[in-house]
Amino acid sequence: MAVRIWSSKRWNAPRKIIIFAMLLLSGLGIVFLSLPTKVTIGPDGGSLAITRAEAVNMATAALIQSRGRSESNENWKAAGSPDSRYELLMPFLAFAPATLADYMPAGYTLRLPSNLDQLSKVRLADRDNEPIVY
Repeated sequence: MAVRIWSSKRWNAPRKIIIFAMLLLSGLGIVFLSLPTKVTIGPDGGSLAITRAEAVNMATAALIQSRGRSESNENWKAAGSPDSRYELLMPFLAFAPATLADYMPAGYTLRLPSNLDQLSKVRLADRDNEPIVY
């Protein structure tokens, strides 16, 4: 008579626990995946504007790193207008639209620095032209 070590009766309880754990984890995964859709930025887009301002700051630093401080500052001063300066930053911004106004959420404006001698953050303003500290 052969002894069966792997009998089905012996492993039924652990299999049920494993199936229950898998269902529980998949349910929790669905709940956690649905959370970002419940938590939104809001109608004003303030968080998006701050994120875009930070991206422009990083693009400015990348411009200086790629071209050097003196060349990038000369190009920056020669550009003159904010839209021309934004064109200098476009290669360093992911999915950048054609104009600076299109890049920012409605009602928010960016003021780019006049020169790049001293690296400074862009100035962000809201709909009432009040500065936003970020």
